[in-house]
Amino acid sequence: MGKTCKTFALILTIVFAMSCLTLPTVKPVNAQTIPTPSVPQFTVKVNSTELQVVIKNQPFTPYVSNGQNITLYYNVRVKRQIDQAYSVMYTPEFTYPAQSTSDYTTLTYKSIQVENKNDFFVLGGLCEQTPPDTNVSFEVQAMIGSINDPYGNGDLVFNGTESGWSSPQTVTMSQ
Repeated sequence: MGKTCKTFALILTIVFAMSCLTLPTVKPVNAQTIPTPSVPQFTVKVNSTELQVVIKNQPFTPYVSNGQNITLYYNVRVKRQIDQAYSVMYTPEFTYPAQSTSDYTTLTYKSIQVENKNDFFVLGGLCEQTPPDTNVSFEVQAMIGSINDPYGNGDLVFNGTESGWSSPQTVTMSQ
């Protein structure tokens, strides 16, 4: 009888332990995971008055999860032929451009020429002091998530998922 009780207690303990192991893997019904966006397809167009990055939009509908607005954003990075590394154009503080509601999102940068110099400038610091006939490469990244201030100190952060960077598109800046 003592051996039967010990065996029964051991089996009951094992069943209880096994059932507890499955608890952490159960997710609440209302929990949503943020999908990972695809690497964006885009083109770059340049003329004497502006530069445009035209991004083909992805199927995505913004939504709210746990009080956060989940949106598809884009980031752009650029590298002149004389640069060693890419420069990222957007951060949470400078607002990532959100995907538009049309088939394409177009990011337009107006150009100016300063004091009759041959330097090509684009407002916002993009391609600043880029002489004519300079090759400039662009890459685009898609991001799904929210931008918030988790610590309440004004430091904005992006929370979500990101695609990889696209293949570079290279254009020659002209006057």
